[in-house]
Amino acid sequence: GKSATLPPATFVGSDIRVRDDTLPTAHVALAFETGGWLDGHSFPLMVLQQMLGQWDRADGSGANVASPLCRELAAGLHV
Repeated sequence: GKSATLPPATFVGSDIRVRDDTLPTAHVALAFETGGWLDGHSFPLMVLQQMLGQWDRADGSGANVASPLCRELAAGLHV
C-alpha cells in the first residue's frame, strides 16, 4: 500500500512539576526536539550514545558495564 503524506509534527514544550518529599528518589524526564532517522546527525549521535554507554543506579550490572564513564559513575567516583 501507499504511505500517507503527513505534515511534520510540531514540537510543543511543556513543564509539569509534582513534588513529593516522602519519596526517597526523584524521577526526572527530559524531552527535546531532534532530527529524524534521515537527519545527518542521527548516525553520529547513535555512535556517541554507544561510546558513552548507559548506567542506572538501580541496574544490577554495577561496575561491570563496558563504558569507562559508566564504570566510574557506578564506583561513585563522580557522583
